[in-house]
Amino acid sequence: MNKAVLGCALAAGLMAFASDKVQAGVVIGNDLFVPANVKLTVSYVSGTSIKTVKVTYLDYPKGTELATWDGDIYAINKTTVLADLTENGNVFINLQRLSWDEVNKANGAYKYTEVGQETLSFYSDGFVDFPADNTYYFSVNGQYSLKQSSSAISSAGKYTFSQKFSAKALSGSGYDFDVTDILLPVSGSATANGSGKLID
Repeated sequence: MNKAVLGCALAAGLMAFASDKVQAGVVIGNDLFVPANVKLTVSYVSGTSIKTVKVTYLDYPKGTELATWDGDIYAINKTTVLADLTENGNVFINLQRLSWDEVNKANGAYKYTEVGQETLSFYSDGFVDFPADNTYYFSVNGQYSLKQSSSAISSAGKYTFSQKFSAKALSGSGYDFDVTDILLPVSGSATANGSGKLID
């Protein structure tokens, strides 16, 4: 089990579970991994003060990115998939599509737009069925928009795929047992934008 994908440290400001350096898009094995950026504010009471928690990487080296592909969340670098965080039980994203539109063009080109409800969940120790057993657990939800497009396939069989995902008003709750054993309010945003050249 891959523990400590999330780590908490007291700080004034944001909880950032994001890429060390967000890139335009990373193609690995002819798959486009789209860099993701999640920024959340976690508030709690300490004495007579309201403080926040910052969440960062612990177990992955500098240069690691959080990225999405095929419905899962991954830890990657510029050339390698380091871990499937969804398969490991650490990070999950669920998208409930409410409305969509697709326009198909010649030679495989298309544009796709979707809106709906997103739920994003973090389990530091992978205890999905028992959230309270994780050292850190957060779950937020809100509305999202998703745009995807593909260029026409060239005579060499190549095309450019692009994706733009945005959820700007996420809210929910979670635990940080290093700080308190009660639910903490969480709010923030998530984006995943990128493009890359693929082979048909």
